Amino acid sequence: MIPIIHARIHQKIKEHALGNIVEYKYVKEWVARMIIKKGGIPREDILTTINDMVKLGLLKKVCRLKYQIMPNETRKVRDPII
Repeated sequence: MIPIIHARIHQKIKEHALGNIVEYKYVKEWVARMIIKKGGIPREDILTTINDMVKLGLLKKVCRLKYQIMPNETRKVRDPII
């Protein structure tokens, strides 16, 4: 089961990405926006969150600084109605 915060971050990355391959700084920016805005975890845990997303299968590391966005089949996230 994928945690909801990881699913929401994945949704935002996929929604705003221009392609299927994204750079590390792009992923780091969206993770920071989501978790610092929500007050969830400290800044030091951004890299850990990105590694968790790779382990959960939401991102695939293509090379050192590039990630491929994988489809999220486990947990579908809908946008808020309001």
